Amino acid sequence: MNEGDELENTYLEALAIANTDRHAMAKSMAYFLFREVVEDIHSKYNIPDAEMMALNKKAYNRPAFLTDYVLNNE
Repeated sequence: MNEGDELENTYLEALAIANTDRHAMAKSMAYFLFREVVEDIHSKYNIPDAEMMALNKKAYNRPAFLTDYVLNNE
């Protein structure tokens, strides 16, 4: 199996999960894209937990919009 096949299999597995839980892919994307950045901001600037929750929600909403759009327009 070559690298392209492995990536396609990974994509298909993620898509299968997203089809059973439409939020799973968005949560995974938000974690992958923003988690380290969000944690750095939290520790560096000592942001209160309530504000961090709002920031995490914004970080999740963007990939959620994207995955909803893709899944509903295939």
